[in-house]
Amino acid sequence: MNDIKSALCIALLLLISACSHDKESVETPKVSYHKQASDLRRDGAPADEYIAMQQKAVQELREGRSKENPVSVLSQMGYFYMRTSDYVKAAEYLQEAADISAANKEKDGHGDAFLFGNLATLYHRFGLYDKAMEANMKAIEIARETRPTLLCDLYRMRATLSKDMPADSTFYYFQKAINVTGEIEEDQDYKSKLIHSVVLDRACHIIEKHERYPDSIDRQIEVVENLIKNNRTKEYITTEKFILGYGYWLKGQKDRGIALMEKAMMEYKEQKWTESVYWGSEILMKIYAQDKNYERMAQLYPRYKEMADSVAGAEKLNAAIAADIRYRASTKERENQMLDLELTVARQKFIIMSVLTLLAVAAVAASIIYAVRRNRLHRRKRLELTRYIEELQNSHQELNSRIETLVDEINTEKVENAASQLSPSLLKSDEEGKFRRLFETLYPNFIPSLKEKSSKLTANDEVLCMLIYMRQTNEEIAKCLGITRMSVNTARYRIRTRLGLTKETDLDEFICAIRGG
Repeated sequence: MNDIKSALCIALLLLISACSHDKESVETPKVSYHKQASDLRRDGAPADEYIAMQQKAVQELREGRSKENPVSVLSQMGYFYMRTSDYVKAAEYLQEAADISAANKEKDGHGDAFLFGNLATLYHRFGLYDKAMEANMKAIEIARETRPTLLCDLYRMRATLSKDMPADSTFYYFQKAINVTGEIEEDQDYKSKLIHSVVLDRACHIIEKHERYPDSIDRQIEVVENLIKNNRTKEYITTEKFILGYGYWLKGQKDRGIALMEKAMMEYKEQKWTESVYWGSEILMKIYAQDKNYERMAQLYPRYKEMADSVAGAEKLNAAIAADIRYRASTKERENQMLDLELTVARQKFIIMSVLTLLAVAAVAASIIYAVRRNRLHRRKRLELTRYIEELQNSHQELNSRIETLVDEINTEKVENAASQLSPSLLKSDEEGKFRRLFETLYPNFIPSLKEKSSKLTANDEVLCMLIYMRQTNEEIAKCLGITRMSVNTARYRIRTRLGLTKETDLDEFICAIRGG
């Protein structure tokens, strides 16, 4: 009897414990993988960690167990891969999110605005500037209707997209981004973070483009110092360190500035921000060269060269991805045209059937003949549509095959050959001399005429002017000299200044008008 009582007591205790455990699990809501990944990234965790967490969110979504919006989950995955410069995977996830967004009648304001904001960044990275501006404007329109709190980030992004445009446009959107934060009342911490990000981006822009704003450097150094002092998260601290160090160096505090930039570079490497590493390495190489610090320059050069080769290979891959994006856009447009055609045919069918019904009352024979002709017409149109679809499919398969071949080449030893072919030839003194001799043979009067315009031009400026005179595009010049497109724009701006050209004077037209023969 005692054994039975003991067993009943144990069973009762286990039941109470289980109920208590169930109650506790119900009362403690689980933070989704999607949210955890976002928090990890915001807190400065390594990219591997928050990408792995987001992969769990994607897996949950694919298995039908996620309560998160699919567009938000896939968009965030694409955004994370963009941060690590894996644009192939970024494009895949963002395109999948875009397809889901297009199919959903009920839109999620946050998810769709975030999606098109990321697409704008991706398009800008591939040089599709018109599509980038279009996607950014679409994100702004969605946010205005559904999630006004996103407008700050979107206007800040638009200022970043317009950095190659006049300064007025850039600062207009930076200010607009700050202005819209005035509408945020319920979450002051979130509002502070938004303003922080805008002020940091604006400071980075002014310090990086210091030649345009020489009188603003002291103020921006003070701004970044205050940002670091008041920063309560790790989200922006690495970029703050690097740009502050650059500002110190520009103002003559060279040792202090370089130490801060080198510390930030180590953090970029730990976080695997490939493009940030390349961007920082490029600035440090120039600084070491100007300070004649050849020892550190030699230490950094192998890593910089490796990054430059990697970026060159990535540029080739990005060109293939951009071509695929253009193809997808044109395919979508054609699909829409085909849908319009099908609707037109359906409407025509309805009209024809109505007419046939009326004619049947008057003349059965005439309606039969008309029906036969109508069927032939539809068969012919269906055959034409079928052939058209087959042509589209074959074309898409052919493009996919070319892209796969290109990716295979990039992943094999052929990258080394491609990188060597893309290496700057004019940076070598013997090749530059050969180029100058050949150019002067063809256009003997060009350099003397150019020097008459300004005596301040350097040898590098002269080479760039020669390439412009030969009607090379900015992309071709960048490849020829082994520099980025942004560096070409900076060099062009420097030449305009030294030539004393007004804003209304086109640099290309001015140089091409110089007498060369």
